[in-house]
Amino acid sequence: MTGRGGEPAGRRLDPFGSVGRWGGRRRGGGSRDAALAEALADARDAPDGEARCAELERIAAHADAAGDDRSAVEARLALIEAYLLHGERWRLVEPVRRCLAAVDRRPDLLPGPDAGLLLRYQRYAVEALLGSPRVGLDQARSMLDDLAARAARLPGPPGVDDAAGPAGAAGPRDAPGPASPTGPARPTASGGTTASSSTTGPGSTTGPGSTTGPGSTTGPGSTTGPGSTTGPGSTTGPGSTTGPGSTTGPGSTAEPGSTAGPGGDVEVVAELRCRIADHVGDEPTAREWFARWSAAGAGPAGGCPGCAPARRAELLAGWGDPGAALDALAEAPDGAGGCTEQPERSLAAGLLPWLRAGQPERAAEAHVRAYRRHRREPSAFPYLAAHLRWCALGGYPARGLDILAEQLPRLDRPHDDLSAMEFAAAGALVCALAVEAGLGGRTVHRPGYAGRPAADLDVAALGAALLGLATGLAGSFDARNGTGHQSGRIASWLAERPLATPVPLPPDDAPGDDPGGPADDGTPDDGEPRPLSLEMITAALDRRGDRYAVDATGTVVGRWGEALIQFRQAGERGEILRARSVASRRLPADRLAEAYAFCNAWNHDRLLPKAYVHDLGGELVLAGDVSTDLAHGVAPAQLTVLLDAAVDTGVAYAEAVAALP
Repeated sequence: MTGRGGEPAGRRLDPFGSVGRWGGRRRGGGSRDAALAEALADARDAPDGEARCAELERIAAHADAAGDDRSAVEARLALIEAYLLHGERWRLVEPVRRCLAAVDRRPDLLPGPDAGLLLRYQRYAVEALLGSPRVGLDQARSMLDDLAARAARLPGPPGVDDAAGPAGAAGPRDAPGPASPTGPARPTASGGTTASSSTTGPGSTTGPGSTTGPGSTTGPGSTTGPGSTTGPGSTTGPGSTTGPGSTTGPGSTAEPGSTAGPGGDVEVVAELRCRIADHVGDEPTAREWFARWSAAGAGPAGGCPGCAPARRAELLAGWGDPGAALDALAEAPDGAGGCTEQPERSLAAGLLPWLRAGQPERAAEAHVRAYRRHRREPSAFPYLAAHLRWCALGGYPARGLDILAEQLPRLDRPHDDLSAMEFAAAGALVCALAVEAGLGGRTVHRPGYAGRPAADLDVAALGAALLGLATGLAGSFDARNGTGHQSGRIASWLAERPLATPVPLPPDDAPGDDPGGPADDGTPDDGEPRPLSLEMITAALDRRGDRYAVDATGTVVGRWGEALIQFRQAGERGEILRARSVASRRLPADRLAEAYAFCNAWNHDRLLPKAYVHDLGGELVLAGDVSTDLAHGVAPAQLTVLLDAAVDTGVAYAEAVAALP
């Protein structure tokens, strides 16, 4: 594909994403292999698919052998984005681990904000444990421990409970008198160590295995958790608590009554420990972590804060507490000021709690509204099990069969193994109840896939096939986890029977109820935020009257004056708009210092775009990047403003490059 004027769109250029953002900066020394850099640019231009991933893996391995850390990191970051794009989180663990090791050796490889992005990828790698049995339990826990240690170095919200261990994990109390004498390091009764010249206040507690550094002060009534460390010269205020395994750095101070612990990003660590404990069937531990997660503030590696109430509600509902689940959902945004998955995700999470709480009308309303969106969105596959279970338990077996027939093809390409297991189990329940209701004579078409022939199955046969899939996947999870929890969970689903008499369903085409649908006058509402999409980008450019092309990867490319500009979606859900401007003029490689000086001056004086130099070995490409996070959606009118700004600043940048001597 070529852009306007016949110039290759993105070839030989570091395109969007990791390469474009980090490839042009040489910090802290180290050489760049020109052949690897060009191969990486070509690989990023290649069509999505397994061949592209294999090439990125090959480039990363060659970069490791050549000692080219930057190319290795950029190749693996591109690989991570490819895996996320295709819903293959289980493949993230190794590239994330290798990137972290490289950045530990050379922090200059990732600037500060981008290091935070790597933490988010690390979160995704840990979450892969929950979605697939192909990730080892110890492997994920080790990565989570590493994430906790890294998050501990980030600034966190004050007064938030420590995310290193469950509440109540402190060891036996040890209460030396005021102003312990100066002398050699001395053990406490609980097995901790108090260094010479440190002071432990009256009524304070030092947990087993903990260490109090020299010159530090522990205030009266304070508590030091087991295995924690108080750095030299630090002060713990009266009544404060240092959590298990936490570290108080040299000269640091814990405010009176506060709780200090590892993790500026307490939320993500507590949430992941909670969800892993729940996944393996350890509900008491999961509930302890749940309390910490609920009390923590949002952090940079955490998931979408707008979806956190729904994630908590799903756990509470699974623990048999529908009232608490509905209380959690009361905190969810209504969609106007929250994330783009709301309110439908919260509505799906509330289907069974509303039904169990004796509110079938509310549940029916929520199902109709949420399914209108979830029936077509690829990323909504994990929520379909909730809709099927609601049909089964709400007394709608015929509707459940209709949904099952409509969504069955998606089971062959699921979001992950967990969502496939839950969809199959919910579908098997629908089939069983449909047979009991006298609907066993219906047939459902199952298309062929990967050598399996297409077939028209009666309800009982389809239910048996789905049951076999669900129990097989549950067994795989349990074999990995060393428990029988997932098999027991699926068995409990299949044993359920309708909870209420069905109520009339509201119409599923209610005007104005679909946030992405037309307004009352039949025209789109330009003021209504909606998820960013390729169609929105091209529609905005059409309104501007621009000429452009769209390549096979969904990248929009056009030429405006001296600038070749690319627009592309990035992020796990395509929620980031990236606008990349490339100046037509190239500079010879011997002008590298001058090119760096130009970009540094531009970045100092101008807000947009962020300027970079790309050294391709024989010539220098000067490019600019603007990334806008639209996780909460964007209105068409707002998107037009963003594209206007990207084009105007990109053209100005390219013209400045053209004006260089």
